[in-house]
Order: sequence, then C-alpha cells, then structure tokens
Amino acid sequence: MASISNVLCEQIRTSNEDFESLRHAVNDSDWETARTRVNRSVAGAERHMQTEEDVLFKSLEQMLDSDATTRPLREEHARIRELLSALQGAIRSGARSESLALCDALDELRGQHNAKSEHHLYPLADRVMGKLGPAMAQEMAWG
Repeated sequence: MASISNVLCEQIRTSNEDFESLRHAVNDSDWETARTRVNRSVAGAERHMQTEEDVLFKSLEQMLDSDATTRPLREEHARIRELLSALQGAIRSGARSESLALCDALDELRGQHNAKSEHHLYPLADRVMGKLGPAMAQEMAWG
C-alpha cells in the first residue's frame, strides 16, 4: 500500500513538471500554450493544497491536538494562491517580464514549502497516522 509521503510527493512531482512546462511557454512568449498550462498548473496546485488542508492537515491537527505544525503551511498555501492568481493575470495580459518574475517567486516559495512537506510533514504524518496512513493515502491519491 502507498504511504502518505509517496502519494503527496508524486503530486508534487506532477505539479513541478506542469509548472516547468508553463515556465518554458512563458519564456518563449507562447501565450496560448502558457494560458492553457497556467490553468492546468493552478488546478493541480489547488487540488493538492485542498487535499492537504481538508484531509492531511485536519487529521494531523486532531491527532496532535495542535495546529502548530500545519499553520505555517496553510499560510504558505495562501501566498502560493495569491502568486498563482497574479501569474494567471500576467499571462492573460501577455506580460512576459512580470510572468517570469512571478514564476521565479513561485519557484522559490514552492521549493521551500515542498521541502518542508517532503522532509518533515509527510514523514511525520506517516508516523503519526500509523495503520490509518495507507487508507488516508488512498483517499488523497489522484486517479
């Protein structure tokens, strides 16, 4: 059975691949492709973040009787959503420099956020959830 870490890390890899193809389209000023890819990237990121918030974070907060672990990640989700929305607008406008700057900002924030998730939160969730982890992983899996 899949672990929480395996399922959510795979979602991050998929999201990173989508985002990289988006960056290439922006870099090439291929606005039609960029619009399609930004919408896909936003939808994938939102689905992943919502899954974390609705399933993983709530479960951890209950098990740990605290939101100290998840609160900073929720705050980062809010910032990621803001940057993604701004990126959608910049791409709609065909603003190459602004779009690339937003891609850079998202790369930095997402990189820091994903490192925390992959190296700390997901292993913690696998340990804390114990025997419940595989069922939770299946609930959060895409597909």
